[in-house]
Amino acid sequence: MKKFWPFQNGNTEIWYQKPEFFRDGVMGVKWLKKQGMMPTKKTLSETHVCLGTMRETNLETIFAMMQGERWSPNGESRSTILDNGLKHTSMVTGDVIVVDGQAHIADWMGFAEFR
Repeated sequence: MKKFWPFQNGNTEIWYQKPEFFRDGVMGVKWLKKQGMMPTKKTLSETHVCLGTMRETNLETIFAMMQGERWSPNGESRSTILDNGLKHTSMVTGDVIVVDGQAHIADWMGFAEFR
């Protein structure tokens, strides 16, 4: 089965949080820091899955592009999501975008950089 990814590959990485991290991840950066659960670039693969890469570098534009109704309006990404052990199609608080090596986690309002 071919992985569905509608974007041209580039240097921006899209990381979605794994289901076991999701409950805490969607609580936002302040919660994650308070609980000692904030991911690092080094530990990112323990809490997140890299879905793919793209050329876009603007965080807000990427967030909008990664809403299910835009990148998978007819369920095209379903197999990609399920094959990666994920449960959500739309980017949400707690998901990560890595642009040119700099990691940004989606927060309640905007993004927070982390190392």
